[in-house]
Amino acid sequence: MKKIIFICLISVFSLLRLSAQDHQYKVLPGNTDSVQYNYFMERLQTLFDERRKVVNEASSSEKSLLERCAILQQKYDEMIGELPPKCPLNPIVNKRIEMADFTLESVAFESQPNHHVTGLFYLPKKGKAPYPAVYIPCGHSYNGKAMEAYQKVARLFATNGFAVLQADPICQGERFQSLDADGKPKTRGGTLMHEFFGQAMLLTGSSTMVHELYDNIRCLDFLEQHPAVDKNRLAVSGVSGGGNQTVFLTAYDRRIKVAAPACFVATAEQKFKVPNVPDWCQRLWGEGEQGIEEQDFLFMAAPTPIRILSAKEDYFPIEGAREAVRDLSAQYTVLGSPEMIGHSISDGPHGWHKPLREAAVRWCKMWLLNDDSPVVEPDDIGFFEEDEILASPTGQVLSSFENERSMFDFIEDRVLVSRGKRTDFLENHSDEELIKKWRN
Repeated sequence: MKKIIFICLISVFSLLRLSAQDHQYKVLPGNTDSVQYNYFMERLQTLFDERRKVVNEASSSEKSLLERCAILQQKYDEMIGELPPKCPLNPIVNKRIEMADFTLESVAFESQPNHHVTGLFYLPKKGKAPYPAVYIPCGHSYNGKAMEAYQKVARLFATNGFAVLQADPICQGERFQSLDADGKPKTRGGTLMHEFFGQAMLLTGSSTMVHELYDNIRCLDFLEQHPAVDKNRLAVSGVSGGGNQTVFLTAYDRRIKVAAPACFVATAEQKFKVPNVPDWCQRLWGEGEQGIEEQDFLFMAAPTPIRILSAKEDYFPIEGAREAVRDLSAQYTVLGSPEMIGHSISDGPHGWHKPLREAAVRWCKMWLLNDDSPVVEPDDIGFFEEDEILASPTGQVLSSFENERSMFDFIEDRVLVSRGKRTDFLENHSDEELIKKWRN
């Protein structure tokens, strides 16, 4: 039964979006909107309490903590499942712009055959190659990598001696996966399209999060294969949905040497106490049952230097962020590396504010360039308009590349495989075995 708790919460939170209307049809008195929510929260609290007990016991020694870390990594690998085989990236440069402090290239490459990632690649003019590099996965901005804050933080990294890759996630920027007759996205934003794909992929044993993770792995491949990049000095930093991707990528890929997730980490326990509707890319099926909290994904990378960036008025509760930092700090202290966990907090609502952008660059600079000097973002750092930095000829991969494969194509592939497995199972198992499998 534990397996259904987290997925049911998605339905619960979706219901909370609806306004309390049609009161004339209510059967029960009082406020009944939160009855189901409270029921599941009570059951979830059991999982959170069990996990807390396990962490306290494991924190008795460095050996037991490292053992728990290895167990978490194994569970995570199992939940992700088998990823696609890697294909050649076949990178192309659609535009190159020379700036005073860096060269900017609008690039596209294939994460899977005929499935393109679009991005901006910054090569600094300060220092000498090979450069340390930072990958910046974008959050849920409609225009993806072209969003002003993302361009500003990328420029700040580049002017401080980092090569930088920013990339559009699926359903954002130049990677919308469903277009209308005029070549425009069919949905108002990436989050809704993520939900459509997430629901479909769930039925095949995968998720939007896993697809994003694989794209992000290929983004690290792009950096690793670039001759001007030091493959042994790779960092990742993103905000909001990009902070989410930063967390999952840091947990999975050992090439990450430094991480700075912004405006995401706030413990699942605290987030669920403030009802909102998370995107399907923000949770992984079964993580609660496996005793994995949000900060545990970062702990899987221990002792990688990690700085959590938070905003005081974020809808992701600041106390949840502080709790996650306290949790990680206590465990890193047992491992003998307390200096490798940091926390920066800025005023303001959800977003990659200037102080947080500066903190991200300074943290990566300290660990990858051995330079802890202050980082100050110039007021005139600037940014380009979206149409000036397109990485694909039409501005959308589906209409730019012949035989481009969309998420619908990948889902159809998975459905066909699942259909075959279902047919085989029904033919070779009794009704009792079917019921047992469903209950488990």
